[in-house]
Amino acid sequence: MTVYTDSVLDFYELEAELKKLKAVATPAEAHGILCGQLSGGEGLDSAQWFNRYLANIGHKGEPWQSSRDWFYSLHRLTLAELTSDQLGFMPLLPDDEDPLDQRLGSLAEWCSGFLAGFGTSASNRSVEEFNQETLDALKDIQQIS
Repeated sequence: MTVYTDSVLDFYELEAELKKLKAVATPAEAHGILCGQLSGGEGLDSAQWFNRYLANIGHKGEPWQSSRDWFYSLHRLTLAELTSDQLGFMPLLPDDEDPLDQRLGSLAEWCSGFLAGFGTSASNRSVEEFNQETLDALKDIQQIS
Protein backbone atom coordinates (compact mmCIF):
# COMPACT_ATOMS: atom_id res chain seq x y z
CA MET A 1 0.00 0.00 0.00
CA THR A 2 1.39 3.38 -0.97
CA VAL A 3 0.75 6.11 1.56
CA TYR A 4 1.38 9.68 0.48
CA THR A 5 2.64 12.37 2.83
CA ASP A 6 -0.36 14.63 2.21
CA SER A 7 -2.83 11.88 3.13
CA VAL A 8 -1.00 10.94 6.33
CA LEU A 9 -0.07 14.27 7.83
CA ASP A 10 -3.65 15.50 7.73
CA PHE A 11 -6.04 16.04 10.66
CA TYR A 12 -9.07 14.66 8.82
CA GLU A 13 -7.27 11.55 7.54
CA LEU A 14 -6.14 10.82 11.09
CA GLU A 15 -9.74 11.29 12.23
CA ALA A 16 -10.89 8.71 9.65
CA GLU A 17 -8.23 6.20 10.69
CA LEU A 18 -9.10 6.64 14.38
CA LYS A 19 -12.77 5.96 13.57
CA LYS A 20 -11.77 2.68 11.91
CA LEU A 21 -10.14 1.66 15.21
CA LYS A 22 -13.04 2.98 17.27
CA ALA A 23 -10.45 4.98 19.23
CA VAL A 24 -11.42 7.21 22.12
CA ALA A 25 -8.74 9.83 21.40
CA THR A 26 -9.50 12.79 19.17
CA PRO A 27 -7.23 13.35 16.14
CA ALA A 28 -5.46 16.26 17.83
CA GLU A 29 -4.95 14.30 21.05
CA ALA A 30 -3.72 11.22 19.13
CA HIS A 31 -1.16 13.28 17.22
CA GLY A 32 -0.10 14.98 20.44
CA ILE A 33 0.41 11.58 22.09
CA LEU A 34 2.61 10.47 19.20
CA CYS A 35 4.66 13.67 19.28
CA GLY A 36 5.05 13.41 23.05
CA GLN A 37 6.20 9.81 22.82
CA LEU A 38 8.75 10.68 20.16
CA SER A 39 9.95 13.78 22.01
CA GLY A 40 10.34 11.82 25.22
CA GLY A 41 12.45 9.20 23.48
CA GLU A 42 9.88 6.41 23.21
CA GLY A 43 8.49 5.21 19.97
CA LEU A 44 11.63 5.48 17.92
CA ASP A 45 11.23 1.81 16.99
CA SER A 46 7.93 1.63 15.14
CA ALA A 47 7.45 -2.11 15.69
CA GLN A 48 7.35 -1.77 19.49
CA TRP A 49 5.73 1.65 19.40
CA PHE A 50 2.49 0.67 17.71
CA ASN A 51 1.04 -1.50 20.47
CA ARG A 52 1.78 1.11 23.16
CA TYR A 53 0.30 3.80 20.94
CA LEU A 54 -2.90 1.81 20.41
CA ALA A 55 -3.32 1.50 24.18
CA ASN A 56 -2.78 5.25 24.62
CA ILE A 57 -5.42 6.24 22.07
CA GLY A 58 -7.97 3.87 23.59
CA HIS A 59 -8.63 1.71 20.53
CA LYS A 60 -11.49 -0.74 20.60
CA GLY A 61 -11.17 -2.18 17.13
CA GLU A 62 -8.39 -4.39 15.83
CA PRO A 63 -6.38 -2.58 13.14
CA TRP A 64 -6.36 -3.99 9.63
CA GLN A 65 -3.04 -4.16 7.82
CA SER A 66 -3.93 -1.04 5.83
CA SER A 67 -4.48 0.87 9.10
CA ARG A 68 -1.23 -0.48 10.50
CA ASP A 69 0.61 0.71 7.39
CA TRP A 70 -1.06 4.11 7.65
CA PHE A 71 -0.08 4.55 11.32
CA TYR A 72 3.49 3.37 10.62
CA SER A 73 3.67 6.07 7.95
CA LEU A 74 2.28 8.63 10.39
CA HIS A 75 4.96 7.58 12.87
CA ARG A 76 7.76 7.78 10.31
CA LEU A 77 6.70 11.10 8.82
CA THR A 78 6.08 12.72 12.20
CA LEU A 79 9.50 11.65 13.42
CA ALA A 80 11.04 13.06 10.23
CA GLU A 81 9.26 16.39 10.77
CA LEU A 82 10.30 16.57 14.43
CA THR A 83 13.96 15.88 13.65
CA SER A 84 14.24 17.91 10.46
CA ASP A 85 16.53 20.92 10.42
CA GLN A 86 13.94 22.66 8.21
CA LEU A 87 11.74 23.43 11.25
CA GLY A 88 8.60 22.54 9.30
CA PHE A 89 6.77 20.70 12.06
CA MET A 90 3.10 21.54 12.55
CA PRO A 91 0.71 19.82 14.96
CA LEU A 92 -2.26 18.19 13.25
CA LEU A 93 -5.17 20.53 13.96
CA PRO A 94 -8.41 21.46 12.19
CA ASP A 95 -8.20 23.78 9.19
CA ASP A 96 -8.34 27.56 9.59
CA GLU A 97 -11.82 27.51 8.04
CA ASP A 98 -13.22 25.50 10.96
CA PRO A 99 -14.86 27.34 13.88
CA LEU A 100 -12.44 29.03 16.25
CA ASP A 101 -13.77 27.21 19.33
CA GLN A 102 -13.15 23.85 17.62
CA ARG A 103 -9.61 24.89 16.68
CA LEU A 104 -8.85 26.13 20.20
CA GLY A 105 -10.28 22.98 21.76
CA SER A 106 -8.17 20.85 19.43
CA LEU A 107 -5.04 22.80 20.37
CA ALA A 108 -5.75 22.10 24.05
CA GLU A 109 -6.33 18.40 23.22
CA TRP A 110 -3.06 18.25 21.26
CA CYS A 111 -1.18 19.74 24.21
CA SER A 112 -2.85 17.37 26.65
CA GLY A 113 -1.99 14.42 24.41
CA PHE A 114 1.60 15.62 24.07
CA LEU A 115 1.99 15.77 27.84
CA ALA A 116 0.49 12.28 28.23
CA GLY A 117 2.75 10.81 25.56
CA PHE A 118 5.80 12.62 26.88
CA GLY A 119 5.01 11.64 30.45
CA THR A 120 4.74 7.95 29.68
CA SER A 121 7.87 7.90 27.53
CA ALA A 122 10.06 10.03 29.81
CA SER A 123 8.77 8.61 33.11
CA ASN A 124 12.07 6.88 33.83
CA ARG A 125 14.04 10.11 33.42
CA SER A 126 14.71 12.63 36.16
CA VAL A 127 13.89 16.33 35.92
CA GLU A 128 17.61 17.12 36.11
CA GLU A 129 18.10 15.52 32.69
CA PHE A 130 16.12 18.31 31.02
CA ASN A 131 17.49 21.77 30.34
CA GLN A 132 15.58 24.86 31.45
CA GLU A 133 14.35 25.57 27.93
CA THR A 134 12.69 22.14 27.77
CA LEU A 135 11.13 22.56 31.20
CA ASP A 136 9.79 25.99 30.21
CA ALA A 137 8.32 24.56 27.00
CA LEU A 138 6.62 21.76 28.93
CA LYS A 139 5.18 24.30 31.36
CA ASP A 140 3.83 26.38 28.45
CA ILE A 141 2.26 23.29 26.87
CA GLN A 142 0.70 22.43 30.23
CA GLN A 143 -0.82 25.90 30.51
CA ILE A 144 -2.30 25.66 27.00
CA SER A 145 -3.79 22.26 27.76
